[in-house]
Amino acid sequence: MYKGSQHLLIKNDHDKINRKTSKFFNLILALFLGLSVSSCSIIGGIFKTGMGVGIFITVAVIVLIIALILRVGRRNK
Repeated sequence: MYKGSQHLLIKNDHDKINRKTSKFFNLILALFLGLSVSSCSIIGGIFKTGMGVGIFITVAVIVLIIALILRVGRRNK
């Protein structure tokens, strides 16, 4: 009878360890998925901002070039 009760104690300890391990891995998996999804949206936001800044700089450079051409054209007249 002693061996049987010892076996139940070991089995119960095993079950507790398995539940803890399972909860730990589920937590790690949820954390990883949460971070990977949010990081994708952050990267997307950075690229959208970068694209907006790039378009603004391109337009500003084109306006400056046109302004310089018009000034040089006025001086030659």
